[in-house]
Amino acid sequence: MQHTSRRASIYVITVITVAMIVSLILIGTILRNAYNASANSIAALSADTASLNAGVELALASVLDDPDFRENAKTGTVYPKTVIDDTQYTTVVYDAATQSKATDDTEIYRITVNAVNDYTQQHALFDVQLSTYEYTTHISDISAEHYWPLTDATKAATAAEDIRGNDGTYLEANAGAGLNDEGAPVPVFTNTNDEIEIPWSVYFKQSTGSLSCWIYFTGPTNDYVFYPFLGMQYESGGDPNLNCAIINGALWVYVNDTGSYSFSKIAYTGFNAVTANTWHHIVVTWGNNRLRAYIDGTQVAYNSSNNDGVDTDSPFSGGEQPLRVGAGYDFGSPSNKRGFLGSVAHLAYYDDDLTDDEIADLAAIRPDEVSAQIVEASWTPLHDQ
Repeated sequence: MQHTSRRASIYVITVITVAMIVSLILIGTILRNAYNASANSIAALSADTASLNAGVELALASVLDDPDFRENAKTGTVYPKTVIDDTQYTTVVYDAATQSKATDDTEIYRITVNAVNDYTQQHALFDVQLSTYEYTTHISDISAEHYWPLTDATKAATAAEDIRGNDGTYLEANAGAGLNDEGAPVPVFTNTNDEIEIPWSVYFKQSTGSLSCWIYFTGPTNDYVFYPFLGMQYESGGDPNLNCAIINGALWVYVNDTGSYSFSKIAYTGFNAVTANTWHHIVVTWGNNRLRAYIDGTQVAYNSSNNDGVDTDSPFSGGEQPLRVGAGYDFGSPSNKRGFLGSVAHLAYYDDDLTDDEIADLAAIRPDEVSAQIVEASWTPLHDQ
């Protein structure tokens, strides 16, 4: 795996949704505003060791902080035994429906939190339901023609496309080789030949259009080498009509519907606009409003003279080439293929240029966001013994 950090990115901690507020406030300001909810909840426990409420907060924070919670819940605990000052905290978790060990099919988890010291024993029981944000629906609502989540299972051969079924092919067994910050699998690209090849679609040909994706770049930012993450040729063996790359931390994007390379068609940022080992949301728009590039919801590059669309030569002349993900081409002629270092996820292709508001909205959404909700009427009041 190329990266293991799950917090150093645009993907921030998800916020728990509480359906029922009981006699005590379960989720305090500390948890809701936390960058690392577990660490801050432990701090709260240290400050108030008699608080079972804080132990419950720690359990909920642990659920949110753990991108592998569904798998780890099978062990039967939310967090290991924790002793702070004179109080011992333990947890139990299982499938609420079957009253037995959690499995891959578990939808609702029953959690018990116990707090024991020399003076009292307290416990609380409640059910938590996890759900994943329906990103496909959101993408479709803003008129995406294609959407590839690229969260396919480890070593999958097919990159599933959720709207029109225009599936891509993993040229090497790199599907699911990494995880994003929400714990979803993503491909990891390490060389020139391990890209995803997506066959030509009639919806690629757009005089005005947009694309959006998330990228995680793991390469160097000071070697003056292009690392393209998307690319498509105008014709076989020819120059690109679409190209997106990182060089020295700068984002370069290119759209050209003539079939002949021209430096004047590029829009690019300054160096270090893209931070290595960090997830960034990327949008490229072209056509009527000229070529534009956005990073994390903010416009960062603009070519006022380029109103080209994405086009292709005829299929009889070597046109209708595939879209390559995790690879692309040099900015120059001849345009040799190059590979990316890192990951690409949640690629969408649109038949119009997205508005600034739509782009900001897309950048703010975590496609694999998992939310947790306390099931109403599941709460068992605190007990003192």
